[in-house]
Amino acid sequence: GHSLGALFALHASFQRPALFHDFIIASPSTWWDDHFIDRQIDDRITSSTQVPGNFVVLVGKEESTDGRIAAAAQLDPEFRPPLVEPPRDMAADAETLATRLACAVDHDSRVWFHRLQGEHHVSVPPIAVSHGLRILFDAPGSSLLATPVERTGS
Repeated sequence: GHSLGALFALHASFQRPALFHDFIIASPSTWWDDHFIDRQIDDRITSSTQVPGNFVVLVGKEESTDGRIAAAAQLDPEFRPPLVEPPRDMAADAETLATRLACAVDHDSRVWFHRLQGEHHVSVPPIAVSHGLRILFDAPGSSLLATPVERTGS
């Protein structure tokens, strides 16, 4: 899933864990509903109810606050969209999500994370599908596409 679709995929993994086993989480909109998905992950971590499944979390490097400001500055001021306040750093939020998710998955599962160089929110989906499938199916060279996220505190 991408953006809000990524949140749907995460929510499905928590509510219906037998539905899917592998997930590509692209540019997740973790800010939605006051970080609703973070609360779901916290519930899994504190209850020790682990999530089965493998997760590849990918985000555009330009989805950072600085990247969004730089991209907006290149647009004609007449067409420049306003930045939300406070500015969202979706790249940092995705990395935090991957780190926390690694603590919530069961011990047979894995989480990978990568910031896609030069990519922004709308350019991420096709690259995420390609990289995500290669990682999940352990295609040759897939170890170069994302870094496994280590569990901490479990």
